[in-house]
Amino acid sequence: EEAQVNITEGNVDIFDVERLIFVIKQKLKQSEPEDYLLLCGSILLGAIAISIWLEKHKLVRLLLYNAKEKRYILKEILYSQIKERKYAKTNQT
Repeated sequence: EEAQVNITEGNVDIFDVERLIFVIKQKLKQSEPEDYLLLCGSILLGAIAISIWLEKHKLVRLLLYNAKEKRYILKEILYSQIKERKYAKTNQT
């Protein structure tokens, strides 16, 4: 059975980070590794949600909206990708 669970609703005090972490952890308790995370709204809420999800499941399956194609695209991030200290070299001028 598919269900949508809103992590937050309405106005959220983004300056009360400790409360945000608590609320998001509570909402994500029932999440499963195969679930999807659809980000919208505050960047801070998304960052906290991804961090908690990765700590819990070691994999986050993000649904990102592609406005040009008018559809959602699945992107997966593994905790091991973040944990690795190897970063791609960039050309800097």
